[in-house]
Amino acid sequence: KKKMSLPNENKTQKPNNDRLWAGLLAANAVNSILHPLHLIQTRIQAHSGSGRAYSSLMSGFSNILRTEGPHALYQGLLPQLIGGSLVWTTHFYFYEYSKQRWASQNKQA
Repeated sequence: KKKMSLPNENKTQKPNNDRLWAGLLAANAVNSILHPLHLIQTRIQAHSGSGRAYSSLMSGFSNILRTEGPHALYQGLLPQLIGGSLVWTTHFYFYEYSKQRWASQNKQA
């Protein structure tokens, strides 16, 4: 009876670019969704002693939408997308690389 094995089971393979794309897409999705929350949180912290702070997250959303428009919720998103993309693409890539390298070294031992 022949033992079935996974492709490339017996040799170390370089992590493929799928990990890079996964990191890029994950970072951009998370940053795009959470950026308005971070913006409001930062404004609450920056204006906490001045009396200009929002009383809640919802009051921050409504105030920004009413006074500045919806585009204001995404001010400063581009630097966050660039930075987050660099961090998460390298994280996913090197995590996969390290995992595969560790697995191949343990098989040889």
